[in-house]
Amino acid sequence: MSEATTVDTVIETVATKPAKKVAAKKAPAKKAAVKKVAVKKVAVKKVAAKKTAKKAPAKQPSVLDQITETANKAAMVYLGVIGKAVDFVQEGTDKARTNVEQARADRQKSVNELAKRGEVLKANVEKQIEDFELPELDFKMPEVDFKEQFSKIELPEVNFKAEFDKLQSSIEEAVESVKERFTPAKA
Repeated sequence: MSEATTVDTVIETVATKPAKKVAAKKAPAKKAAVKKVAVKKVAVKKVAAKKTAKKAPAKQPSVLDQITETANKAAMVYLGVIGKAVDFVQEGTDKARTNVEQARADRQKSVNELAKRGEVLKANVEKQIEDFELPELDFKMPEVDFKEQFSKIELPEVNFKAEFDKLQSSIEEAVESVKERFTPAKA
């Protein structure tokens, strides 16, 4: 290794390269004189280990928690439906109010148009009546004295009391005959 090689690069190299199989070496015939060189010590930087954020295993909710959550969700759905219904009714009310206001405005406009048309028609009819000439007729209505005419009519005198008595007795006879028919005969 050279002096420039640092501990970090060596560790990286060793960690990334697969281990090589070393074949058996023959013993060297002669040893050469080795100079001892002072090895410079390089300050080793401590590399902070990468923190892997391990998530704690998700806590499984209990059955009671699941039921509570489902009930809350159902209640929210129910309230949502009610909210939608309120919105629908409010929209319908707003539309109806707008339609009523529009109809009132249109009604007043229609009434004014019809009144103008009526005035025009009235003026036309009056003009036609003025322009219309009736032929003169020589017919005169005879004068009738109604008192005199009614005094000539003779009405028979009727005795209302006697007529009423006759009617009453005939009704009583009819009632008696009906009673006799429906009353069982005694043995």
